[in-house]
Amino acid sequence: MLYDPLACACLNLRAASRRVSRRFDHTMAPAGLVGSQYSMLNFIAAKPACGVGELADWLDMDVSTVTRNLRPLQKDGHITIRSSVSDRRRREVRLTASGRRALDRARPLWEEAQSAVIEELGERRWQNLLTLLKAIA
Repeated sequence: MLYDPLACACLNLRAASRRVSRRFDHTMAPAGLVGSQYSMLNFIAAKPACGVGELADWLDMDVSTVTRNLRPLQKDGHITIRSSVSDRRRREVRLTASGRRALDRARPLWEEAQSAVIEELGERRWQNLLTLLKAIA
């Protein structure tokens, strides 16, 4: 097999991810969130009192990186992080009223960015890409 650095899976996936992330970040800026924050808040809203470890597993990130990414959301009052009543070692993340409002402001902007990406790819290629990404994950 001939070595082609431009055919590198890692290079191409990361470049595509950065481009898509920039689009979401730009579109959602008026809501005061970037795409990764929106995703985190959305998961926290769907899983009340989720643990930091559970969030890390879902995001496929290490706990320290997730904790670092949660700090701005906590500072802005969108989430709280507390020890669990049943297990003091478990840190639970909860959405606040401010976090709910941030999600509500960001949702139509997220939908706009999502629709734009799907429109650019076309529905069939989008479904194929989604299938491939899920297979990788």
